[in-house]
Amino acid sequence: MKCIIFDDKENSDRSLNRLNKGRQADTQRFWKIKLFHDFIFQKVGFLLKKQCTNLELVKTMIYTGEYNVKALNNVKRSCGSKIKEMNELIAKEDALLNKVTKISGHEELKEEVVKHVNSIKQIFQNIKDSNIRAIEQQSKNAEGQKDFFDYIKNEIPFTELRTTLLVTRQGLIQQKGVDAKFSTDLILLAQSNAFDVAILLSGDADLRESIHLIRERYGKLVFLVAYYSPVPEKKSYNTISDDLLYECDYFINLHDFSDGDIAKISVLKESKYIKESQII
Repeated sequence: MKCIIFDDKENSDRSLNRLNKGRQADTQRFWKIKLFHDFIFQKVGFLLKKQCTNLELVKTMIYTGEYNVKALNNVKRSCGSKIKEMNELIAKEDALLNKVTKISGHEELKEEVVKHVNSIKQIFQNIKDSNIRAIEQQSKNAEGQKDFFDYIKNEIPFTELRTTLLVTRQGLIQQKGVDAKFSTDLILLAQSNAFDVAILLSGDADLRESIHLIRERYGKLVFLVAYYSPVPEKKSYNTISDDLLYECDYFINLHDFSDGDIAKISVLKESKYIKESQII
């Protein structure tokens, strides 16, 4: 039987990162994408051992938004505008402070005004700092993604990057078109009989119709991998919808991974070997 792994990277990253919730800083894990894919494939092979003696991984598809000059420039422009605005507001508060300090008498009132103005200044400064960090973080993410893409292309054979350009909305970088590309590929590859088993590292509810189609019309087996907590107060951590759970043939829940399982797909964050598998 032929198998393809379809990895919705943003969704699978979010699922894996749920496993770090509640861990102390010195026990935080760093996920190695090749180990993760290999582990899941072997788990599916074990689950199918009675139906199939030879499960073959023919390809891995990784779906993600791709950083580009336009998106980064838009972020810099938007954040730069906000930084300029905060600088102007801080300057006005400083001017007010200067006037207040020159007033004689009314010391209690002056102290109250100065305290209030300084608190307003701190709010503006915090907004300014967050925008500075946003520019720095997006630039860092873009560099990290380039390293990740190079790693995939050079170190992991039979793996295809399926990307769409990242876009900006209200100054925030977002994915656009990744879900559509994911669903389209899933259906077209099922139609061409490129696989018998699909491993979907995603919990996106929009996949429901696509999964239903390839199972009912083309007889494909679908394994979903995501994070699902049955505990009511922790359901906000879930990366899969309840409806999608009932659409697949089998659900592999990251919530149920043991410490041993986690160790097989990750390293400690301070490990010197993390760069090659950096998850952006």
